[in-house]
Amino acid sequence: MSYKKKYCLSDRSKRRRVQEEVEIPMVLNNVEKNSTSHLVFEPSFLKSNNTLVTINDASTSSTDIDSALTNTVVTNENEYFKELNQSLSSSLSSNEDNTDNEDLTYFNDDVDQLSLFSSLIAQWAVSFNISQNALNALLKLLKHHKCFETLPIDSRTILSTNKLCTSNFRVVEPGKYHHFGILNGIKQNIPDCFDDKMIKIVVGIDGLPIFKSSPEQFWPILAYIRPYNNQVFPIGIYCGQVKPIDSNDFLKEFVDEAKILSESSVYINNKKYFFSIDVFCCDAPAKYFILKTKGHSGFFSCSRCEHEGQYLSNRICFPYTLPSNCPPKRTHDNYILQTQEEHHIGNISILATLPNFNITTGFSLDYMHLVCLGTVRKLILLWRMKGPNEVRYPSWKIKEISSYIQIIKNKMPCEFVRKPRNLDEVNRWKATEFRMFLLYYGIIVTKPTLKHQHWNHFFNLSISMIILLSPDHSKYLNVARQLLDSFVKDFEIIYGRYLISHNIHGLTHLSDDYDKFGPLDNCSAFPFENYMGCLKRMLRKPHKPLEQVIKRYREICLL
Repeated sequence: MSYKKKYCLSDRSKRRRVQEEVEIPMVLNNVEKNSTSHLVFEPSFLKSNNTLVTINDASTSSTDIDSALTNTVVTNENEYFKELNQSLSSSLSSNEDNTDNEDLTYFNDDVDQLSLFSSLIAQWAVSFNISQNALNALLKLLKHHKCFETLPIDSRTILSTNKLCTSNFRVVEPGKYHHFGILNGIKQNIPDCFDDKMIKIVVGIDGLPIFKSSPEQFWPILAYIRPYNNQVFPIGIYCGQVKPIDSNDFLKEFVDEAKILSESSVYINNKKYFFSIDVFCCDAPAKYFILKTKGHSGFFSCSRCEHEGQYLSNRICFPYTLPSNCPPKRTHDNYILQTQEEHHIGNISILATLPNFNITTGFSLDYMHLVCLGTVRKLILLWRMKGPNEVRYPSWKIKEISSYIQIIKNKMPCEFVRKPRNLDEVNRWKATEFRMFLLYYGIIVTKPTLKHQHWNHFFNLSISMIILLSPDHSKYLNVARQLLDSFVKDFEIIYGRYLISHNIHGLTHLSDDYDKFGPLDNCSAFPFENYMGCLKRMLRKPHKPLEQVIKRYREICLL
């Protein structure tokens, strides 16, 4: 009830106000919180026998009543409001004590829910590669709702994006290099269920063109913890207009950290681990760049043996030699001593200084490049247009094979990500398509069309690769070795000696990798090629590509 000041009221109004307060006790309904009870307040000055006047008493004159009421109102006005305030304060204080913990719980719950919501937004933005402008617009829209008023307005806040300084880069001529770290990547990606004492990493190095209209390129050093090949992480990335001039300068930080980790134990989550590099997976150009040896067009380019190539029909070839006349195999010591000078270019790689690492067998013969993109692609092109006349097939037979592929395409299970394409599009096939052709449907669609000799030759390659890619067929390893040896031998007979390229010769050493690493998928570049696409998707503009990748990767790590 609101009151005007008493001296502004007439005597009649004063008497009426006081009479209402005497007969109807004041009830305060809006004091308590979360309670159904009401606070009843009755001013003490109305209860006083000295000032309370009974209006209904007939013996009391109107003059006495007016005098008593006036004195009562004037003398007790301040006391009334003072007592009312004290009562309200006492009631509110009591209720606050009762609900203090409950309000705090509600507050903490709200904060936790908002923090969880912010984290979910960050995960969504990173998972779907949402640009900063789009995320900023979303945050501004959300802030219009009262539930999200405390959300940050800038995407860099919610993603914890930090500024980069020039000290994060090292000059590697003619570009720059950033080192993420081996141990940092292991800590981020080691599974909780990992119970082995030895952490073995598989390393992949290759060049990556960034843009179609620019020579800018990445040379990333990637890795994963065996056997978790779906969790690839970057160790370091070089960015420049051309590849690094000196591979040793490019690998320096990687080798320095690998030495420290190999020579001492690693503690992660209070668990002690030992560290080693299991294998490097690279294509031929990257491997020869790192090892500082002759490329695939060199006479002594084989990284496993000292086979000397021959120059025939304007190309370097490696004719088949019988197992009894095989040239000597290369060894780690021979590489360090450079016993065959024609194989080397300048000094040796600093990878040779890694402890307990054999630089000769430590680089796998990656079947993705050697077999899928090398041998299988070469066979199809020889059948289609590039082979000698006696092995080339007319266009109608190529279309016949393509028609069979089209029939199989409609029946392919959903487990195959890519559907088969016609042989007319073979120049656009990916490595997974060549692998699928080799292992699954190639021997079926070519059976009615290819000559018997050609089909048997291709069949030997298919069966040998099925054995080498299976963990359950180790007892057939010698069979696979013999089939590959027969394939290289027959290749010279069917297609010509001059067409035995570096990749075809490498098939004779492929089964050795099964002895050391198991199924060839354990030492292939497929996981790293998949991650290359992830690196390119981190780029949103052509300006400062390396800085963009560093920021995006940090955002992923902070989730």
